[in-house]
Amino acid sequence: MRTKHLPTMIAALTLALSAPASAAIFSFEFAFPAAGLPELPGSELLSDNANFATNVTIGTPTSLSLFRLRQENSADLLPGLVPRGTDIDLVLGDNRFEIDDQAFNLAGQLIATFTYTGDMIGSLGLTFFDGGEIFLYHPDPRFDFYIDQTATYDGIGPYFGSSDVIWFTLPGNTGLYRLQAAIPEPATWAMLIIGFGATGMAARRNRRMAPLPQ
Repeated sequence: MRTKHLPTMIAALTLALSAPASAAIFSFEFAFPAAGLPELPGSELLSDNANFATNVTIGTPTSLSLFRLRQENSADLLPGLVPRGTDIDLVLGDNRFEIDDQAFNLAGQLIATFTYTGDMIGSLGLTFFDGGEIFLYHPDPRFDFYIDQTATYDGIGPYFGSSDVIWFTLPGNTGLYRLQAAIPEPATWAMLIIGFGATGMAARRNRRMAPLPQ
């Protein structure tokens, strides 16, 4: 193997290993488009009281980042069901996330990065302790899911489509969260930069070694 191609191969491998998950990671089905959130211009609601048939899934294990855009007082999450002051956690499958108050921030605060595959609506819920751990999943209490202009869908009730990002609200619209393909960590960005650098060095070296025209 010619060693002059080694930097290029290393760069290509680095790029392949460090590339974030591809777009359109969420597949969904819903009965009809509905009004979105004022906080998310151009968004559409997938799930509401009249539409429990909505489904949101991720077909292959995917690294996701969870961002919290807004969170009201967690004591208002499940009034009448959970005693005030009780710790309530957000649950998605085997993953659990602490709920904290936060003023609205469109960029959001990164809560966690994790790998997930499968159904979301049947796996998203809340958990708290009341003499024993109690899990509450969608649609009771109800989580609403939203898409925006990045989504594509077709059909006439039901609609089928895909999106690269999903927003959801907690029961009573007490919190707003965003799920998307994971953003590379700083170490991964460093690998990416090194890969680009190696590619550039290889190209420059090849130009220097190219034979002069006769």
